Amino acid sequence: MSAEQKPSQEKILGTIRKHERLIDLAKKLNPFGKITEVIFATLSDVISPEEKILFCNGETQIGAKYLPNGTSVPSLYSCDLTILTNKNFLKFIFLQTAHTVNIKNVDNIGNLHYQTIFGSQFDVEEEINAEEKGFNPSHLKVSVEFNNSKNEKVASLDLDTMEDASIKSILPQIKFLSQHIGKPLLSI
Repeated sequence: MSAEQKPSQEKILGTIRKHERLIDLAKKLNPFGKITEVIFATLSDVISPEEKILFCNGETQIGAKYLPNGTSVPSLYSCDLTILTNKNFLKFIFLQTAHTVNIKNVDNIGNLHYQTIFGSQFDVEEEINAEEKGFNPSHLKVSVEFNNSKNEKVASLDLDTMEDASIKSILPQIKFLSQHIGKPLLSI
């Protein structure tokens, strides 16, 4: 990417500020240097300033890179981002050796299903204590279908997580989206 094509720092910051999860992701990725800049420059290139982010989920795999002198430094192996704006469904996969961007124009949510699981089916004690723990889910499964303006399915989102932080982030966003089934996303 040449200097004149590179999004401005102001535009990149504007994109990051569009959603709390992007702010969290920027903080998490900040130590990784250039790849962080590439990720957010890419987001700024494909998400217009007029777009509103309705859903955002990011998963990262971080490890250690071992240097010849025997020391190690943190290394980003992958960053998968799923973003729904009021215009598009976007899926990003950033690896050290390749970056994938998939954008689908969507008009509405045609179908949304989520399941919260409050313990393990193999642990009777967890099932019995679910109410005592306030029915806080330990597992979340999500399936969402997105339609075009002709109500034809054009994209889908499937998530399955047992990570507490992911559940706490995803569930409120899914509940918000569930209130808008069939409505044009531009009206949200």
